[in-house]
Amino acid sequence: MDRRNENILNNIDIWTIGLYIALVIFGWVSIYGASYNFDDSDFWNFSQRFGKQLVWIGCSVVIAAVLLMLDVKIYTTLAYVIYGFFIILLIVTLLVAPDTRGSHSWLVMGPISLQPAEFAKTATCLCLAKYMSSYGFTMKNIRQMVAMCLIIFVPMLIIVAQNETGSALAYLALFLVLYRQGMTGIVLLLGVCAAVFFVVSIRFGATPIVDSIPGENLGMFAIMIMAVVIALSMVYFYYKDKTLVKTISILGVSLFAVGIIVYNYLDVKIKFSYLAYIVVGSLILYLLSQAIRQRKWGYFLISIFVAGSIGFGHVSDYAFNKILQPHQQTRIKVTLGMENDLKKSGYNVNQSMIAIGSGRLTGKGFLQGTQTKLKYVPEQDTDFIFCTVGEEHGFIGTTAVVVGFLALMLRLISLAERQRSLFSRIYGYCVASIIFFHVAINGMMDKITIDALNILTHLSSKGKGRAWVYANCKKGSVLPDELSDRRDEISSILESNRSGFDGIITFYDSIFPKIRARVSAGDYPLCFFYRGDVSLLNTKKIAVIGTRNATHEIQVREEKLVDALVEKRMTIVSGLANGCDSIAHSRCVERGGKTIAILPSPVWRVIPDSKIALAEDIVRSGGLLLSEYYTVAGKTELTPRYVRRDHLQAML
Repeated sequence: MDRRNENILNNIDIWTIGLYIALVIFGWVSIYGASYNFDDSDFWNFSQRFGKQLVWIGCSVVIAAVLLMLDVKIYTTLAYVIYGFFIILLIVTLLVAPDTRGSHSWLVMGPISLQPAEFAKTATCLCLAKYMSSYGFTMKNIRQMVAMCLIIFVPMLIIVAQNETGSALAYLALFLVLYRQGMTGIVLLLGVCAAVFFVVSIRFGATPIVDSIPGENLGMFAIMIMAVVIALSMVYFYYKDKTLVKTISILGVSLFAVGIIVYNYLDVKIKFSYLAYIVVGSLILYLLSQAIRQRKWGYFLISIFVAGSIGFGHVSDYAFNKILQPHQQTRIKVTLGMENDLKKSGYNVNQSMIAIGSGRLTGKGFLQGTQTKLKYVPEQDTDFIFCTVGEEHGFIGTTAVVVGFLALMLRLISLAERQRSLFSRIYGYCVASIIFFHVAINGMMDKITIDALNILTHLSSKGKGRAWVYANCKKGSVLPDELSDRRDEISSILESNRSGFDGIITFYDSIFPKIRARVSAGDYPLCFFYRGDVSLLNTKKIAVIGTRNATHEIQVREEKLVDALVEKRMTIVSGLANGCDSIAHSRCVERGGKTIAILPSPVWRVIPDSKIALAEDIVRSGGLLLSEYYTVAGKTELTPRYVRRDHLQAML
């Protein structure tokens, strides 16, 4: 038992715990300052909000200690059970919870009130991590994508039904995790478009295009124009269809030019929104005809985007008025400049701005705020808690809070990237995304370590091969001064390509793959650049190597072999050359298996160019790109690299 406790303590990340405790303490102090009463300043008054918060902090410490003592396998085993339990609890809450300020999201049990929606976030993160880390999961499988979205949207919709829209929106942050795991950027583009269209629809929905023509909707008109521009951009980017782009562009410009002339010189009150509908309708019909004629599914999807954008614009008004709470509507209207009555709708925001601004650089001091102590700011210990920080601690205090949360999120991302299991990594990103959302409404780990730089620097030095580095370089060793310039040069190269790789692992790291074959010290791999799921290095692997000129018969035989290996849950290891290498990777990805591609070039510069798309598919499907190199080889150096690549396939 003592040894187990010692292991638990050794595995705790002190920096994360330290940052978290510092933010909790600062948060509690702010709540104490916001709810402080001069007539009743009892520090232990548990009827006040700061007293209740202190109780919850104590309970959280106890619960965290218990969770740390549990075996990590419990979370993976019970992930679906925990998720199901909280879905049922959310439904029960919807049915039995009393009306609390218009929402039915709080379960009242005597003196204790609980909001299951907050606990359901953790359950959803566990379930999502469990599902996405299951063997055979791939972002390309439509059925799996639908199931993954249901995991997110089911609790979200129940919480919306509870009239707790703010908590429900936090679940959308989990789509950042999906993007990290290979989801296409089109989904994020759609999310950005939805947000922009919603704002435009609300802000300009009641504004006429032309003052003298009633019934025109500038918001809807702007959405149609933006949808057409985005659709044409996608057509040009993905299909280089200049004819379609020119045709619709000329049609649109011509129609509006004629409309302006008719309106200005013939005094005809023409409705410009009708012209926009003509352009949109023509674009949709053209896209559908191209989809049928060229049999390209993308044209059809772009047409769906255009039609969906128009429909979304029409329903935004309903969503704003029927789904959002009155106070949320007011905040949006004030933020967008639609309302500015400082005695009514704009009062809360205006008073909060006064409180924050009055703190200036260093603040007025603890418990010395006038706006907050005299209760000018409503809900200052909940929704507007940041006002207390700004007024009492000034710009320095608010900056410290923001930096603290940023450091915590970056640390969580760092810890997530270090995890050996895919489940742990996904869950870590889920937690960081949820915190990011809450901080935004109310990054990446240090991939280039000193040890990795030292190894790369020694390897680039004359007379020092792999055998010398393996024998003489120790973890944490200091690089000689005469090599510091070379190290800085390498560091500069890596920094300029930071977005192109996920990290570097060295033979010091526990996750570094075990070399099964008998390898001389001169051939032993010392470090790898990687992009993708690095945990695959410690799975059951098999190398698939063959001719670059594969016949149809060879391809059929190889695909059957890969199917059998995928069924046995083996990880395919191969190069990225034409022929058998590409067949192995493509078939493995298609069948939902895991594959590792070893490159003779940097992972951010795949060669040949014809294999870039396949490399992206490998990463998106949960596979791994691996390379020993950070520079692009010349013609004379490329041949030895190909030989080295084949050796590495055999070693792994």
